[in-house]
Amino acid sequence: MRWIAVGILVSVGAAATAQVNFRPLEYLFLAQPGQESAGESVDAEISPDGRYVVFMTTRPSVRKGHDLATYDVIRADAETGALKVVNRLPDQSPAPILSYYPRLGISDRGRAITFTAPTNLLTPYAQSNTLSAFHANLETNVITRIGSGSFVGELGRNGTQLAYLTDLGTCNSKNLVNGSSGRLYIPAFQDIDGINGNFGGVFSDSATARMFLTNIFDESGQRMLGLKSVMTTGQARTEVTVPSDKSLAPVYISDTLTDATFITNAPLSPLDTDLRYDLYRRNADGSYRFTDLGTLVPTNASQLSIAASRSGRYVLVGFDINNSQFDIDTYVYIDQTTGAVSNPRFYGVKQLGRRLSDDGRYFAIAGSDGHAKRVNAINESQLTVDSGPHPAPPRKPLNQMVHSAGGEAILFRGVEGYVPNNLEGLYIRMPDRSVKRVNTAQTPIAINDAGTKWVYRTWDGKTIFRDGIAGRTIELPQATGIVRLDGAGDVLAYERTDRQLYYLNLKTRVTKLISRTRTGAPSTGSSGVLAVVAGNGSKIFFSTSARDVAPGADRYYSTYEYETATDKLSLIRMKTDIENPGTWVRAVSYDGTTLIYGSVESCYRNLYRYYVPTATHKLVFKGSHVAEQFHDTNNTYLAFGDFRRSFLVNISDSNLAYLELKHPYKMEEPKFRKVDPRALRFLNHGYPCEVNIDFFYN
Repeated sequence: MRWIAVGILVSVGAAATAQVNFRPLEYLFLAQPGQESAGESVDAEISPDGRYVVFMTTRPSVRKGHDLATYDVIRADAETGALKVVNRLPDQSPAPILSYYPRLGISDRGRAITFTAPTNLLTPYAQSNTLSAFHANLETNVITRIGSGSFVGELGRNGTQLAYLTDLGTCNSKNLVNGSSGRLYIPAFQDIDGINGNFGGVFSDSATARMFLTNIFDESGQRMLGLKSVMTTGQARTEVTVPSDKSLAPVYISDTLTDATFITNAPLSPLDTDLRYDLYRRNADGSYRFTDLGTLVPTNASQLSIAASRSGRYVLVGFDINNSQFDIDTYVYIDQTTGAVSNPRFYGVKQLGRRLSDDGRYFAIAGSDGHAKRVNAINESQLTVDSGPHPAPPRKPLNQMVHSAGGEAILFRGVEGYVPNNLEGLYIRMPDRSVKRVNTAQTPIAINDAGTKWVYRTWDGKTIFRDGIAGRTIELPQATGIVRLDGAGDVLAYERTDRQLYYLNLKTRVTKLISRTRTGAPSTGSSGVLAVVAGNGSKIFFSTSARDVAPGADRYYSTYEYETATDKLSLIRMKTDIENPGTWVRAVSYDGTTLIYGSVESCYRNLYRYYVPTATHKLVFKGSHVAEQFHDTNNTYLAFGDFRRSFLVNISDSNLAYLELKHPYKMEEPKFRKVDPRALRFLNHGYPCEVNIDFFYN
């Protein structure tokens, strides 16, 4: 049965609607060993628009009835999950490839694919001991063989410009051939030798220029003097040379050779003093622009893997620091336009694709688990693309799970398919995507962003705070209700059996009663049932039925703001104080400036945004029963729902357009990430997922 999902986009008070097509979600937890072990997918590459991934595979789930000893070239649509076999004969019957040949090419929107295969691919009964480059037009389903004894170099963005390598009848050299395919590929030979086995280095966007490496020897030809990076287009050529004890890795070259980017540990700039790998950009006048990667690159880094957008703006460099040759350990992500440099963490990467999408968001990998995947470079999530139109989620739903305030760490109850050896117990999914078992407790309660401090409930009903770094444990006395923790794990609000709300400073271990009267005594009524803590720990908001909380309000369920630094307690004068019987806090942004609260007005349950700095209110959703369950906000968007319906609202939009998510989406426990406010994590039918807000709004 094919799932169809509809998202309805509606403006408050308007009837405008729009549909959002179903796309597979990016599950946060990678599949555990044992789910499908046969076959492998390799050499994955991303299209310039980031939607399509091409890869070679022997996986039986993709290649029904094929021998595991042969490969197919597959194009996957990461939005729909649709798979298309590229290597087909003219009658569309399969043409299996006998071995794996690296360097696939893919054009914009995935319309054309290039690959290397035995020359007799299209005439399988003919004898052939040579290889050829092949060009597949997926719009016309036509495959063209390019030359003989040739290897794919690069496919241009538009899918009609191809650079490939050929020995041109000799065995000792590889030469570059460029051509365009109006009707036929017409070679324009370039007499360039010296490629060191890297299938041509890096190519420009149109595939007409390239940068490659060659060795430099002394006059005897015995002693190596260094490495030379050669940049060429037509007859134009420029070069960069480094000593023999240094490395140089091409990253990007422009069509006109006016811009070249490479990674080297040679100090080509006087500002480069640490002798680690750094990014250099060579300008047309021969000058260098130096980007110091500094301590982001380990001193023992080796075996560089590089992905770059076709414009050269975005660069991702992976380093193998253990010389394992199986997994890439450390990454550096560079935006050459802004100069921003970061250290993202991607796990389970065996092969890194050569390209980033044009917007720098996506790249493709061959995973250590044998799957081809599209990886989101911004939020670090991974989407398996070689499992068909509906990628299978983990085996069981993960219903006992809590996010940290910034959405970085997850505390969860281990179930089959999520944890090693399927051992029972409490687990933490760390910000670096690793999973570790911490104890055998029953219920996850709260966790900080670093995954180093957490709160859990034991089998006998005790509520425990644990500092994993300091190795200390604090039992929260009589804490049987809600518990809220800030992002750092230093501010804790919890409800005791007396139905009062308390604040615990975990640094000083000082406990204070929040829901107090003017005399400091416990208030009458329930205070701690509804409470939220700002991720930065600056404020605690709570709603109470007590009418004697100082400063009190003679009404049912008032909402208060507590400042942790000053111990100041204030009544929030809600917009609806006069016209309805009460308000209930639902969510607060990480910085504590945006509060979401619910109210009841004429039997409607409405949601409001309260902007703390200006004490202003705004109606953001009207007349819904979903205002009772799951909520989170990042100041711009509000995500909320219950077990029946789910919504997204752009609360910064004056039109307040909201998006209702329908099957197969069901959003529970939403959490916006602090490091990327457009990234939203939530449980979808019990399975933890992460998407960018654009996933729904585009």
